[in-house]
Amino acid sequence: MKNKEFLSPGKILIIIGVFFILSAILIITVNTLTAVRAGNLAEEILSEMNSSMRADPSKTGGKKGESVMNIRGNDYVGVLIFPSLALSLPIMEDWSEDNSKVSPCKYSGSPQSGDFIIAGHNYKKHFGSLKRIAYDDTIWFADVSGLTYIYKVRAIEDLYPYQTDELKSGEWDLTLFTCTDSGKTRLTVRCKLIEVR
Repeated sequence: MKNKEFLSPGKILIIIGVFFILSAILIITVNTLTAVRAGNLAEEILSEMNSSMRADPSKTGGKKGESVMNIRGNDYVGVLIFPSLALSLPIMEDWSEDNSKVSPCKYSGSPQSGDFIIAGHNYKKHFGSLKRIAYDDTIWFADVSGLTYIYKVRAIEDLYPYQTDELKSGEWDLTLFTCTDSGKTRLTVRCKLIEVR
């Protein structure tokens, strides 16, 4: 009789419920620690980039003649600056799942060709602040060769993950994208170039 009581449907459901709650707590903890680590790492990389750019602003070796700066074994093409968000982020040359855990990455194009697309996780210290960006905000991209591209936000939209053609469509000089909080769509910020310094 005691064995039957121990395996009652109510107790089994409680055990399953506790298991799912503990699993959810574990997932949230891992995601939070990953986001904090990524934010701290991006800040360290940015500091190293700033020091290196001051010491030797002539960096070369990127794809298609683009300049890159190698820091800790990864190539960076420049720094993305959001004055309205008080945020600066290093931009890695090649997008990959592993690279995007360090910093936002070039997804395709370049500032020089006028079709620059940058992808980033919605970590708090990466692209998590993009949801606060507004139409007409300026975004700066300082490449490692010393040029600064100044853009104005001209559209903000949500795209589904399968809409890769739409992501690359249009006459946008700069496109930034990240997952929304739900993960079902991608927050996409479209910009036009207004000045190069």
